[in-house]
Amino acid sequence: EEWVVKLGEKTMRYPIWISSMTGGTAKAGGVNKILAQAAKKFGLGMGLGSCRIILKDNTYFEDFNLRPILGDEVPFFANLGIAQIEELIAHKEVGLIKNMINRLEADGLIVHVNPFQEWFQPEGDKITHAPIDTIKKLLNELDIPLIVKEVGQGFGRESMTALLKLPLLAV
Repeated sequence: EEWVVKLGEKTMRYPIWISSMTGGTAKAGGVNKILAQAAKKFGLGMGLGSCRIILKDNTYFEDFNLRPILGDEVPFFANLGIAQIEELIAHKEVGLIKNMINRLEADGLIVHVNPFQEWFQPEGDKITHAPIDTIKKLLNELDIPLIVKEVGQGFGRESMTALLKLPLLAV
């Protein structure tokens, strides 16, 4: 049985999303292309792994350039971590996000909220502001469909309540 699931301006044939798997590694491009072929074949939505590596440098762009494989029908979202969003806002470089989304022909942006992951990694980025405040600032600076996701630690009740009050496409 086939479903029709609307997400923003696009539809999916099933309520399944392939998302945030890989990017910036030696095998990322091959993995992403296989996942994109599956998303197209079955009419699924697709989100990229962290796109931080292509914000300012196109060296690995083709690892993320999946719209030619996906076609225009299925939703396709870029992805950045909350730490990168915070940094881009602080340096007044939010325009880099819009530029990246345009280059990818993506439908919007996924922001992954991962403070514990960043904190525990020796090379992790430090998050200095409450993620909800950073998300609000991003929404004020960019008019793009936005999805917010957590990566393993969940959202607390107050955080989820605050997120649901924002004009997000999905949480």
